[in-house]
Amino acid sequence: MTNKPAPFISFEGGEGSGKTTQIKMLSEWLVGKGCAVHATREPGGTDGGKQIRSLVVEGKDEQWSAHTETLLFMADRSHHIEKIIKPKTAEGIWVLSDRFVDSTFAYQSYARGLPMDGIQSVYDFFAKGFGPDLTILLDIDPEIGLKRAAQGKGRNLNEMRFESIGLAFHQKIRAGYLDMAKKNSARYAVVSVGDQDPDAIHAEIVKAVQERFHL
Repeated sequence: MTNKPAPFISFEGGEGSGKTTQIKMLSEWLVGKGCAVHATREPGGTDGGKQIRSLVVEGKDEQWSAHTETLLFMADRSHHIEKIIKPKTAEGIWVLSDRFVDSTFAYQSYARGLPMDGIQSVYDFFAKGFGPDLTILLDIDPEIGLKRAAQGKGRNLNEMRFESIGLAFHQKIRAGYLDMAKKNSARYAVVSVGDQDPDAIHAEIVKAVQERFHL
């Protein structure tokens, strides 16, 4: 009888929502509980993925069509699952990922207009039912989030392809995330960023993790 894999948690949200900070805080909390943790991101969680990341988050928005952009993200995701997520969780290591497939639905379907079923079909081709055990959505007003992203310390200013798109695009992304959270409420935990400080947001995330995984 094989042991059950460790949990896989995805963090979602618009630009400037604070995913990186909250993943770091949750990682430290889990380690304090005696858990082994691997923090990763999409795109770029693997060596090959870093090359794909430079293609999709740098440069001008118009350099890729929505279809090509989607396939690049999916190529990164397939490699990510194969090389990082499944092996780590099989070893009993919790995996926390900054973005997963819901980002593609939010950005390329809700905001870009590609059909959801087409994106789902591509994902199903390689994922075969695999997905996060819990998705934490950090919900933020896009206008505030974009300002935070622009002011973020240590931010790679070359990686501003999506931030450079207009506010209406990011409003569609937010609406898409909230719609997915409503439709997948058993998997989602929605945390309103608002004007909460990182510690207060972290406390809400910890509560969701405790409830889901009985820690």
